[in-house]
Amino acid sequence: MDFNLIITSFRGEQRELLRALKDKGKFKGTSFRDVITGFVDDTQSLMDELEKDLPLCLSRVIIINELFKFKDVKSLIKELKERILNYADTVKKYKSFRITVERRGHKGMINSHELEKELGEVIYEKTKVSVDLEEPEVKLVIELLDNYCGIALITKELSSKYVFIKA
Repeated sequence: MDFNLIITSFRGEQRELLRALKDKGKFKGTSFRDVITGFVDDTQSLMDELEKDLPLCLSRVIIINELFKFKDVKSLIKELKERILNYADTVKKYKSFRITVERRGHKGMINSHELEKELGEVIYEKTKVSVDLEEPEVKLVIELLDNYCGIALITKELSSKYVFIKA
């Protein structure tokens, strides 16, 4: 299950969104309501195409920069703390950042807010860039989907250009 996109539809619109996306790449529904994973070779082209002809059932798109599978919560947190440092140099180019964790699965095992705080501290210690929870210039988004973890980097410019890219 390799994917570089996590796409959500508006409630109950997953099938309609899958139909709208069928000729644009490899997409499939997940066991989570209204959540689709997908793979395309050129994410930029897909974003431009969606912007021109926005499916009304499309709620959000997250472009995954890095994807890995994890065995358990302990190994996930250790690996995330290491991998998130790969984004420190990019975060340094901005005045503020935020970490967002979207957890699907592992209910009661992973506290999204605590993980956001832990990862935010790792990035802050490395970069000294200000944390801004309201209007950050760059967001590091951690998407947990069962035992897959995706890391995405969303700049303010990117989310301004494409209304469906948000965290």
